[in-house]
Amino acid sequence: MTKPWRVSIDAGGTFTDCIAWSPDGTFHREKVLSDGTLRFPVSSGGTNSNSDIALSEPHAAQIAALFVGCNASIPGTSALHRIESVKQGVVQLATDLSPEDQATLDSRGILEIKPDEPAPLVAIRIITATPHGTPLPPISLRLATTRATNALLEHAYPQVALFVTRGFVDLLEIGDQRRPDLFDLHIKKPEPITRSTFEVKERLSASGEAIRPFDPEGARAAARAARAAGLEIAAIALMHAHVNPDHEQHLERILLEEGFATVVRSSDLVRRIHLLNRAQTTCVEAALSPVLYEYLRSVENSLGEGNRHVLSSTGGVSGMHSFRAVDALLSGPAGGVMGARKVGRAAGFDRAISFDMGGTSTDVARIDSQVERTNSHEVGTVRIARPAVAIETVAAGGGSICGLCDGRPTVGPQSAGASPGPACYGAGGPLTVTDVNLLLGRLVDTRFQIPLNCAAAQAQADAFLERLNAGAEPSDHLTQEQALVGLLELADEHMAEAIRKISIRKGYDPASYALVAFGGAGPQHACSIAERLGIKTVLVPRNASLLSAVGVDAAPIERIAERQLLQPLHEALQSLGRDFAELDQHAKTAIRNAEGDIELDARHEASLRFIGQQATIELDAHDLRTLDQRFRVKASELFGDQRNLDIEIESCRVIASTRSSQPKPQSQGSTQSSPELEQSTWRVHDGQSWIEVKLHERENLMSESTIQGPSLIIEDSTAAWIAPDWTARIDASDCLILQHEPLSTRRTTRSSTMEREIIVHRLDAIAEN
Repeated sequence: MTKPWRVSIDAGGTFTDCIAWSPDGTFHREKVLSDGTLRFPVSSGGTNSNSDIALSEPHAAQIAALFVGCNASIPGTSALHRIESVKQGVVQLATDLSPEDQATLDSRGILEIKPDEPAPLVAIRIITATPHGTPLPPISLRLATTRATNALLEHAYPQVALFVTRGFVDLLEIGDQRRPDLFDLHIKKPEPITRSTFEVKERLSASGEAIRPFDPEGARAAARAARAAGLEIAAIALMHAHVNPDHEQHLERILLEEGFATVVRSSDLVRRIHLLNRAQTTCVEAALSPVLYEYLRSVENSLGEGNRHVLSSTGGVSGMHSFRAVDALLSGPAGGVMGARKVGRAAGFDRAISFDMGGTSTDVARIDSQVERTNSHEVGTVRIARPAVAIETVAAGGGSICGLCDGRPTVGPQSAGASPGPACYGAGGPLTVTDVNLLLGRLVDTRFQIPLNCAAAQAQADAFLERLNAGAEPSDHLTQEQALVGLLELADEHMAEAIRKISIRKGYDPASYALVAFGGAGPQHACSIAERLGIKTVLVPRNASLLSAVGVDAAPIERIAERQLLQPLHEALQSLGRDFAELDQHAKTAIRNAEGDIELDARHEASLRFIGQQATIELDAHDLRTLDQRFRVKASELFGDQRNLDIEIESCRVIASTRSSQPKPQSQGSTQSSPELEQSTWRVHDGQSWIEVKLHERENLMSESTIQGPSLIIEDSTAAWIAPDWTARIDASDCLILQHEPLSTRRTTRSSTMEREIIVHRLDAIAEN
């Protein structure tokens, strides 16, 4: 059998990142827009036919030739034209462009190709050089995707029938009574996952004993009423089913008999107390599973032979056919955290903060040797009672829209997404953080993944400045540079605050961590973020914009087995060893049944708290004898609580996993070229004034050579801004290490803090007028 390609993909909100090893071990990388659209720069003139379009780059023509038979269009127009052929750098369309489309093409200089396949398949075709419509070679695929997350946030999922214990029909409507914004005078209640709720006569006690017997006839009547309403997907959440699943199992059989296509029960998904969280989580799984599985099938059906794995919110992968949709909600961000952990360890830093600034949002997480996890997490307005990497997300990414709200500048939360994207993408998009970085010189337009239109970004910036200064006194008018710097300050503060939430607010000093900056936009903002937090070291990995895909590849095959105990620690210790042994066997058996007889490691953890409290502390539980002492020390460190209170063990879990072997690429092959820089210096605004800085091509940097800031280091799909008072070097692990100079050795510069305060004051003055 032919050895398969090894492919790892992170399908994000704006970009889909792909890394791969060919059967001979050659490394490849590719980055495409997540709607699958390909954009290519077009030469002005060069053809005499209205159906021929000359591409300006030979590499673009090679890619376009793979998609003969697909549709093409001009950004900003609606007409689609089938590609007839691609010869000698010229795309021949099956139909002529209209005069209007030709004029738009001449002005924007961009051709879009729209393959009718998901973005992961588009990336795989480019990497493997497989023409559209022909079978792909054998592929072993690992995939992280935001498809489930987007469907949940956009309410793009089918209606679900929720079946609950009689008396709890308005469970989701009532919720937990928390106000979305404590000081908002006009509260808008979030919509529940479903309003189609049906009651079932039954009731179990907290110990699982039947207080009211299950009523099968009443349950069947409720099922038929739901089916008559056109509902085909059901979620079951009955009182205390996490202790005794008998009633839920009985109801599940009835629903399947009555023709429900999908039935999810809480006792199979969440074996924990709290009915509301169980019901919400079960509804989310029921609603999203058809959406996610259809997407996964559309990807899998086009692949040849090979293994298929999906990354879960915990940072581990599992088989595509055993994967839970509800575990995909932090799939992509978890890949970034696993990549950051790998980079930090290789560079000698066990304590790191993952800073993933992509196109739509920024995700941050704290890494203390092990990745921090949580037993539940929120996505939008829904709390998911499933384990996940502890990630804080803020709506500030490269595609975050820069606008005005009541006269005040804002950055996000709306994003330009993949289409139309930022203004500089040339598709009619708004002013975004990417445009701001481009206009301030922190991106080089000729070295970006897709062609950038500086004029389009400038036009949007001019319009923004005009609206910003409208009605203000001339003395309060901002220059364009001041306005753009102010927008970056807003974005940087949003992201720094997210890091404070996962560090300072949990009792950890961010200054004792290294900041791992990645994503397409992360390296442009890393120095500013680090300075705000007192961080002295920043790590920028090679292929920083693709690190989430690297994390997907590095993630272990993993299963988590958990048991909620809710017992005083001194009582639980009598049987805790047996609990862990059973969970250990359960987790390892689940992996071996799916993956074969492979060598596995297991980590034992316990969640402890003082009796009467809600917040828990997670501890390693291989040494049960010291749990009490270690918990009290940790509680004192985090909360200053040194009282001699009784301790409760809330739950215990076993994380069984195996590390995938990491193939070493024989060469750094790529479907993308790295052109020589046309100039050695570049004009950049450093936050205070325009300066000339040195341009460095990362491919040409020698190991351990030192680069003094301010400088700009360029690589495919991103650029690292080395701010004044920072130095950079390449270490032995091929990571770019940025160091902040001590105060005593800093050069004297005009106070950037004072400059920021002046800009903020003038922004406030404009808003008040």
